[in-house]
Order: sequence, then structure tokens, then C-alpha cells
Amino acid sequence: MKRLCLIVFIILSSSVISFAQKDVTRFMGIPVDGSKSQMIRKLEAKGFERLYYDSDALTGEFNGRDVTIFIDTNKGKVSRLSVLYASTVSERIVKTLYNNLCNQFASNNKYLCPTIEEIPDEESISYEMSVNGKEYTAIILQKSEGWGDSEYPENVVSAIKEKYSDDYISSHPDEIKQEYNKLFDIEKEITLNKMVWFTIVKGEYSNEYSIAIYYENKYNIANGEDL
Repeated sequence: MKRLCLIVFIILSSSVISFAQKDVTRFMGIPVDGSKSQMIRKLEAKGFERLYYDSDALTGEFNGRDVTIFIDTNKGKVSRLSVLYASTVSERIVKTLYNNLCNQFASNNKYLCPTIEEIPDEESISYEMSVNGKEYTAIILQKSEGWGDSEYPENVVSAIKEKYSDDYISSHPDEIKQEYNKLFDIEKEITLNKMVWFTIVKGEYSNEYSIAIYYENKYNIANGEDL
């Protein structure tokens, strides 16, 4: 019986992992994946324009701000989009921009926000960064597609329903709950590969700051395999 349960769990896990391999970080609905040229074409279709002729950087509007987008690749595949606010602002304004992003991500059910923390009004960003070397960074994780407001992501629910009949699910609630939780643990590990993070960037002059947002596909980022 234990062997049978193990086989079933392996099959279910394979279904979830197989789905996850196609489920990568997205920027404005665009998968952070494929070649740089493909990404440029998709960004242009969203209204972004090349910074100059034949440039790999693009400019446009994102979340109400003028931004410049840079595309990082590893072995020919897109691994990260860097979205930099085009203009620098004062310490007071960048604090507001940072806190607004914290609130926007935290209230968006497409994301999990394990490390988001707003900057207190009384805190001096310039002092903390220059004297204490503090970095203002928030890490966000994109949920899998189909997660929505449900307790479990759609691919976890589908994997269970593919392997068990409705009658079996209703008559074995404790067993099914355990299966859900096991697959959910796998799903949470997968979600760690769908990272979005943002940080305050120091400007060229002492009293200027900006915001950078990074959309990463951890599956494509170099992990030391070339060392």
C-alpha cells in the first residue's frame, strides 16, 4: 500500500513540476524567457520603443512611470528584465514611490510578499545608505498561473482531480488533504523561481534616487555551471 501511495505521489508531483516548467516569471503578461530578440519584439508589441536604433534597451511607460528596460540573458535565454525608473527624485519622493510599490504588490493577489516592509516616515534614507550601508530591497514571488484566490493553485487541484475520482476525493478527505499539502510544498518551492524584487538606487548626485524593479527567471540564471 505504501509503495502504491509513493507511486501515485510521484505521478502527481510530475504533473505539477511539468506544469511549472512552463510557468515562469512574467512581465506585463510576457514570460521572462526565450531569446533577446523575441523579448524585444514582445515588448515593442506592448508599446515600448528601442532607446536608439538597434539598441537592446527599451523605453516606455510602466505602472505610471517612464522607465528604461534592460534585458539580461544566459546562454541565449532571457534571465532577467531590469526596469529602471527613468528620472531621479528626492529622498522624500523616492520613499513615497517605494512605499507605494510595497502596497501595490502586497494588495495584488498574483504575488506572495514575504519580505515587504515600508520605510518609516522618520527614517533618513541618505543616512542609512551612506553611513550604515543599508539597502532598501523588497522581494516578491509571483504565484503560479491559476492560483487566484483559491487555497491551492489550479495545477495542484488539476493534478489531484486527474488521479482521483470525485467520489474518492469526497470519501477520503484526510488522505486527499495530505496529498494537497505535499504538492503544495512542491509548488511553493517552484514559486521561489518566480522572483520579482525592487530596490532604491542611488543617483549620480548625493540627493537623487530612483527605483529599479527586477523580473527574474531563476531557471535561466547562471548557477555556476560554467565554473
